[in-house]
Amino acid sequence: MNAILSLEDISAILDAKTEAQLVDLLNRAAFALGFEQFVMGVEVNRPLVKPVQHAINGYTQRWQQVYAERDFVWKDPTLMHCKTSAEPLVWSDQMYSEDSRELCEESKKYGVGHGVSIPVHEREGVKSMFNLARDQSIVKDQRELEVMLAGARGAG
Repeated sequence: MNAILSLEDISAILDAKTEAQLVDLLNRAAFALGFEQFVMGVEVNRPLVKPVQHAINGYTQRWQQVYAERDFVWKDPTLMHCKTSAEPLVWSDQMYSEDSRELCEESKKYGVGHGVSIPVHEREGVKSMFNLARDQSIVKDQRELEVMLAGARGAG
């Protein structure tokens, strides 16, 4: 990890006035935690209406384009995990099925092959996720991994 997030950093994120300001602050937070890229998504499910989904994307434009063009949203194991579990997910090759193997290989080409997904299950019908990604493994340093997962469990 490059730095420690302070209460001021967290407060600034919560006080962001625009999406652009939020993206900038989340980029800084991701970097402070040792990651180069992030995505934060929320899904609100309400009875009798289509779910509302929104993502704040800190992945590179090129990766966003490849992800969309290849319809990886339907193969992304981090999405299903965050919808069905409140536990953080450390990314590994084992989380990918045969159907999502292409996503695994392509993500590594764009610097998002390693990461952690932090699900947040709020009130009924509201589920969020925060994915932090980088090009280097996060399991090399067991202490770093333990600190990261402890913080992620506190957020969820």
